[in-house]
Formats: sequence, structure tokens, C-alpha cells
Amino acid sequence: MKILYLAEFNPDLEKGVYKKIKGQCDAWIHLGHDVDLCVMVSHGKVKESVDHPSYLRFFGDGFLFSLFPKLFFFTFIRKSFNLWGLKRTLNYKEIDIIYFRQTPWYLGLIGLLSKVPSVVEVNTDYKSELEHSMKIKKMFYLSTKEWVMKSLDGLIAVTYELKNLYSRYKIPLATISNGYDYDGVQRANILLKDEVNLVFVSSELPWHGSAKVFELSTVLTQYRFHIVGPIPKGIDEKFLDQENLIFHGVLDNRYLQELYSKMHIGIGSLSLYLYNLTEACPLKTREYLAYGLPVIIGYKDTDFAEEEDFILQIGNYPNNVEDHVEDIEKFVESWKTKRPDSEHIRSIIDYKKKEINRLNFLESIVAG
Repeated sequence: MKILYLAEFNPDLEKGVYKKIKGQCDAWIHLGHDVDLCVMVSHGKVKESVDHPSYLRFFGDGFLFSLFPKLFFFTFIRKSFNLWGLKRTLNYKEIDIIYFRQTPWYLGLIGLLSKVPSVVEVNTDYKSELEHSMKIKKMFYLSTKEWVMKSLDGLIAVTYELKNLYSRYKIPLATISNGYDYDGVQRANILLKDEVNLVFVSSELPWHGSAKVFELSTVLTQYRFHIVGPIPKGIDEKFLDQENLIFHGVLDNRYLQELYSKMHIGIGSLSLYLYNLTEACPLKTREYLAYGLPVIIGYKDTDFAEEEDFILQIGNYPNNVEDHVEDIEKFVESWKTKRPDSEHIRSIIDYKKKEINRLNFLESIVAG
């Protein structure tokens, strides 16, 4: 198949998303398909020094667009112009299917999706997520959602819960959770040290639950908590001076891998209830597991429905961390000198098998 992959992000600012999409494209090409990855740069400017794959094209990465503020109106205009530029380069007869990451409507999107079969990948419940945004953004999404849905030929959701939100639409639906690209992974060794390290990779998204990790560090002072990502706005300054709370800022893959080699436990998202969801399959949790770290999470994981001893699920509600401090401590103590079964985990989250399933679904859509 000739696949046009449409996505909007900045690879310099959203490294996890870029790594996932690049892994998908590499797998498709390895399996004999042609891929044209077209990225609408939604904000900022892409660094020219980065070595990107030959199948990747950027749109809207000019200097003028980089000056646009990250506000709803300017983002809408930027994406619309980006898509207009993309459409001028396309020969629709050479495209078998369009695969695109879920996005609100913008000018030109329906026209593009209507030209050839198209499938959307749903990663979140936009309606709930926009509860934390400006009212106009939520109203805009709700009023244009049906336009996008009516132009689709199929939908792949990353969780069963998200798929069920779209069950009323008369199009083929599938659930394929996030996987992880194991190429280049160097599994962490067992650390027999008195000092125990926990890592929390986060952004400023509310559902990650950063504040809960900071508070946990004040209770379990015998452990060191390593925070990767931007320092949250409005953080209490007492945390910045706390001895067992280490802020690393945003790290690239090389430094992040080095940090993982010194860690004992990974902490996943803890406040998914803020988006009215109970199930997730975050990329960062899969990365922890790929590098040999047991994890603490506050949601039901799509791939690990059965209870696994290397996952501590503390529930999905406001006081989940506070209510499970003793359980967390026991979990850390039980895993601080050992690693989970790597082959068992890889058999579940390795992206290669997942991408074969995704391609089978896309081929069924093309075949009609």
C-alpha cells in the first residue's frame, strides 16, 4: 500500500509522539509498504540540525509561522495553511489510504479525507480533555466533530474504552494499543545499592499527576525521586529545594536512557480521572517496562488486563497515592533488587506485532 500518514506535532517538543510515529512508519516500510509522513508543525520551529528520515516532510515550519503564538485562532490558521500547502503536492491516484492522528477539524481537512479511504487513530477523549481548555475550543470541537467522522472509512483507538465512545458510528472500529520500539534498548541492570531511585517522566498535562509525586517524595524520604520534563508552573518552591527530589528538565533519548540505567522504579500517570477515563496505554509506561523498570500507575492498562506483579495499580481517584503509601513502599522494597521478565513484557508491548495488526486493518479498509 501507499500510505499517507498525516500528523500534527513538533518533533523537537513532542519526542514521545515522534518516536511512536517514526516506529510505526519504519515498521510499515520494513513490511513492504510505501509511506509519506506529512507533519503539520502545530507550534514552534523544527531544528534544522536533526537528521530526519527521507519519508518525512514538514509543512508550516517557516519563520513567519514560528512567530505565531500558541493560541487557538493562530493554531487553526497555521494548520489550515499547512494543509493547503500539503494538498498542492499530492497525487491522489498514488495514495491507497490516509492514516491520521486524531485532530479537531480545520480548513481543507474534509476535502483531503474524502479523496481516498481514510482511517483515524484516536488517542484521547477530546471532549473530556477540552474541559480543561478555553470554552470556545470545546464548542468548536463539538460543533465540527461530526464533519470529520462522516468523512472517515475506519477508526483505530488505542484503548477499548475509547473505541466504545465511537461505537455509534457505522464504520469499522479496532483497538490497537500503543507499543514500544525495542530497537536500541539497553535494559537496565539490577542495582544492588542502598540508594533507591524512582523516575517520573511527565509534561504539564494535568492527568499525569505531577503534584502527587511531589507530595509522595515528602513522605517516602528514604527514596530519591527523579523528575524528567518541564518544571510545572506554580510549583511550591519548597519542592525545588528538597534533597530527595531531583529535577532533570527535558532530556533527549541518550540522556534519558542513561538515567533509566540508574533507576529502580518508574511512575506512570496518576490522575486519569480528570479526563473521565479509566483505561490507558501511555508511551512512557511502555518505555519504563522496556528498560526493565517495574511501574506504579493509576489506571487500567489496556495490555495488562490481568494482574501482573511488576505493575502496582493504585486506583484512579483523587486520593489514590495518599491511600496507598504503604503499598507503594512495599512494592518498591520488593523490586529494588530485581527486574521483571523482559521476554514476557516484550511479547506484549513490542510494536512490531501491533503494526502488523494495524496494516491488516488498513488493508481491509482499502479492499472495501
